[in-house]
Amino acid sequence: MKKFIIEIYEDTAVAILEKNEKSRMMITKLYLRPKITFMGDNIPDKTIINEMHHRAHIECFIANSVVTEIIIEPVF
Repeated sequence: MKKFIIEIYEDTAVAILEKNEKSRMMITKLYLRPKITFMGDNIPDKTIINEMHHRAHIECFIANSVVTEIIIEPVF
């Protein structure tokens, strides 16, 4: 919609594995650390990038389907 051009998308995910209340192992937290390289003349600033990550997370099918806490930490 904003006509940003993504050149590279990288993500370094880190999962925290712990026992749940039933003493079963589960991933309790998932940290996503996306790093996006844009190209062209239309480069978003950090505020817009954070807004895009937030909106993508709210609309994410996977994030809305699992009980694991998902934390987005963009890398700049």
